[in-house]
Amino acid sequence: MVNGEWRVLPQQLVAFLSERVKSTQLTVLSERLQAPMIWKKEIEKAPELKKKIETEQYPENSFGQFLQDALALNRKDFKGKQKDTSHIF
Repeated sequence: MVNGEWRVLPQQLVAFLSERVKSTQLTVLSERLQAPMIWKKEIEKAPELKKKIETEQYPENSFGQFLQDALALNRKDFKGKQKDTSHIF
């Protein structure tokens, strides 16, 4: 405080904003990685990979099972339903 007023140094403001942006980006990335429809869309671009994922046997609660479940989703089935994937990521 200087003369009864709060003063913020430019470096402090930049550091604060940088940390907030980083935190926001990590949150968005985490949400995107856990979104089955995003994985489905990208896997469908690679037919060989899609076939491999669909035919493999994966342990329960594994990332492979998550991808199989994502590929099995229809947009209408997914609307409003979010499966807990926190154990995978």
